[in-house]
Amino acid sequence: MLLKIPFKHGSMKESDTDKAPDKIVEMLSKDYEKIKFDILDVETSQDLIENQKNIEEAVPSRFFVGIGGDHSITYSLINGTKKKPLLVMMDAHPDCEIGFDNVTHEDFVRKLVENQIVSGVVFIGLRKWSNDEMNFIKKNNLVFFSSYEIMQKGIKRVTEDLMSLLRGKKFYLSIDIDGVDPGFAPGVDWPEPGGITSRELLYFIGKIKKMDGLIGADLVEINPEKDVNNITVKLGSEIIKALTKH
Repeated sequence: MLLKIPFKHGSMKESDTDKAPDKIVEMLSKDYEKIKFDILDVETSQDLIENQKNIEEAVPSRFFVGIGGDHSITYSLINGTKKKPLLVMMDAHPDCEIGFDNVTHEDFVRKLVENQIVSGVVFIGLRKWSNDEMNFIKKNNLVFFSSYEIMQKGIKRVTEDLMSLLRGKKFYLSIDIDGVDPGFAPGVDWPEPGGITSRELLYFIGKIKKMDGLIGADLVEINPEKDVNNITVKLGSEIIKALTKH
C-alpha cells in the first residue's frame, strides 16, 4: 500500500515537498509496466499535532510505503506501526538537532530515540552533521555508514554489513532523497555533494527489500519545483517500484 502524505510544515524553510506525492504517483501511472498500487491519500493539516494523529491512524498493519512530504512524517509513520522497529535511514543528515517543541525534519530522529519509539538507528550515507548531532549519535550508540565509508568499501560491502546487522530484527527503511548525490537527484531543498549514485541506491533497496524484517518504508524530501527535467521525480518513481516489487 502507498500512503500519499503531502505535508511540508515540518520543514525549517519554505518548501514544495508537498507536491511530490502527486508527481511521483503520476509518473508511476505512466510506467510502461502498468504496475497497480493500492493508494491512500492521507489527510494533512497545518496543525502539527493533528497531522501526526492523521498519519498514525492511516498506518496499515501490512507493509506500506509512505510518500512525502518532508522528513518529519517518518516520526508519525513509525509511531503508527506500534512495533518499535530499528530505523534504517538513508540521508545526508542525521536529523538529530536539539530544541524544537514540535517534531520537525531536523530533530525527528532525536525524538524517536528519546521517546523510545525505535529500538535503534542505522544511518546510511551521512556526510553533514553538527557537533550536537554527532554527540547524540555517540552517546546513544547509533550506527552510521558515512558516504566516505561507502566510497571506500563500495555499496555492495556496506549493504552486506548492514544486512548482517538487520537479520532477525524488525526494521523500517526511510529514504531522504538528499542521501543521493545532487548530480543524480537535483530536486532537493538541502543538497549535499558527495552522495551515492541513483544506481547504488536502487541496488541497496533491492537487497534490503528482500529481508523478512522490513515492516514499512518511506520516501521523502523531493521538491519538484527544484527538479531538472523530472530527474528526481523519475528516480522517486523507480524507488517506489523497487520498494513494492514482489
